[in-house]
Amino acid sequence: MNNEKKYYENNEIWNKHPKEQELERIKTVVSLIPADVNTILDAGCGNGILVNYLLDNNIKFSRIYALDRSETALKYVKTEKSQGDISKLNFKDMEFDLVICLEVLEHLNIIDFQNAIQDIQRVAAKYIIISVPNNEKLEEHFIKCPYCKTNFHSTYHLRSFDMNITKSLFNGLGFQNINNLLIGKKESFKYISPFKRYIKKLQKKDIKFNHEVYCPACGAILKSDVISSNKMVKSQISIWSTLIKMLRNIWPKNYNYNWIFALYKRI
Repeated sequence: MNNEKKYYENNEIWNKHPKEQELERIKTVVSLIPADVNTILDAGCGNGILVNYLLDNNIKFSRIYALDRSETALKYVKTEKSQGDISKLNFKDMEFDLVICLEVLEHLNIIDFQNAIQDIQRVAAKYIIISVPNNEKLEEHFIKCPYCKTNFHSTYHLRSFDMNITKSLFNGLGFQNINNLLIGKKESFKYISPFKRYIKKLQKKDIKFNHEVYCPACGAILKSDVISSNKMVKSQISIWSTLIKMLRNIWPKNYNYNWIFALYKRI
């Protein structure tokens, strides 16, 4: 088992109640499901947050199937399920009316990504729904292994998406993009970015994890106490954070969104 797979078998990742933002995203997905859908595949279902929501809220379909590579995550899924790889879906052509893939594509290397796009469209008879982080600045989430000094994304994201990329994902594969939504509105302050980057730099000296993270290079297990707290660093972070909060009250605001949701229809 490689280090990334070990990460996804950590029960702490999956044994949790959905947060308000997660429920907002699930409700968005449900709102995008066309009326003529009877069968659904949730490819990369995680702990079943979507399929369990459908079942718990009595939103009925003739078949709801969930697939994920994590055995631990699948323990929480309440519907028909199996362990599998999204880049090699073991289903017949057009077996499901709708294939849903939520926040999975950003984790895939180039080969798995290309294979996943091909297999998702092959298995989907009518529609595809995907969600991905919106215009994520990957380097802002990098952490450095204290043992081998490798920089890597804290949740193993390998690619970034924007609206143009998302709209064209299935071009030439028999699907047309018919709807796009931006979810998770957040304030942004253009000229405060240098301050925020400095805080990010400081935070990397005092990084904390909610659960174990495996270095993809050397396999070291990084826990919250791997890098000890530095009082001077914490003091600097506090000062700069306070300054930014003050500036937010007077600075002109821009807005951005955390996630892109897209619906595609077979043509």
